Amino acid sequence: MRPYAKVTPSLWIGGTGRELRKRGDHSQLLALYLMTAPLSNMLGLYYLPKAIIVHETGLDAASVHQALHCCIQAGFCQYDEDSQMVWVPNMARFQVEAQLNPKDKRCAGIQSEYDRLPDNPFLGAFYEKYVDAFCLIRSRRGSRETGSPPEARSRGHRSQEQEQEQEQEQDKGQHPANTDVLAVDSVAADAPGHQKITKIQARLSTAELHAQLMRMENGDDGDDEEFSSPPTSRPTRARYAPGLEH
Repeated sequence: MRPYAKVTPSLWIGGTGRELRKRGDHSQLLALYLMTAPLSNMLGLYYLPKAIIVHETGLDAASVHQALHCCIQAGFCQYDEDSQMVWVPNMARFQVEAQLNPKDKRCAGIQSEYDRLPDNPFLGAFYEKYVDAFCLIRSRRGSRETGSPPEARSRGHRSQEQEQEQEQEQDKGQHPANTDVLAVDSVAADAPGHQKITKIQARLSTAELHAQLMRMENGDDGDDEEFSSPPTSRPTRARYAPGLEH
């Protein structure tokens, strides 16, 4: 038995609540009972024989039958006589949340609870309603449900992959890959007083690299010199790699 259940004020003043009120106080009582019954679960889909409703509400069998019919007409719940399963379609949204994060551990708990449900004609409909909200990954279909089983969409795993891709993109934006770092081997041929540069590593564009090579051919000393480049908000400085100067 659950230690607690959630009931919102909309049960009394919402659209469905007003429809229940029109159908009498027994309908309202039964709706409240279905939200809080000892046999209920957070899915709102559970086994509930009418005899138990009679016993726990104090209503007679005829009143329970009539109240249940009214709740179904108001769109509050569905009931299957053969399996004695009741489904309150919007109950899970209030007992859990309207939308869970794929990393929320409750997703696994809801899937486990769903997997353990006995055969009933509401399994496929429940999956279709909450597959995205609760990141369900395994679908079921009752033996008396028509049509093909719902497609098992691994929405939770796809959402996690999308989040990881977004994080990677953000990391790339903050720490861009050093795709423009070039290593250039060059020797200034017999230029008097000119240092022999064995390697230069810098974040250079093609135009900047060409300009540096031209300086080297003209015998200009490139030690710790700031390269000229088209105006940018962040000028680039060339630095010799540590330990590579001679």
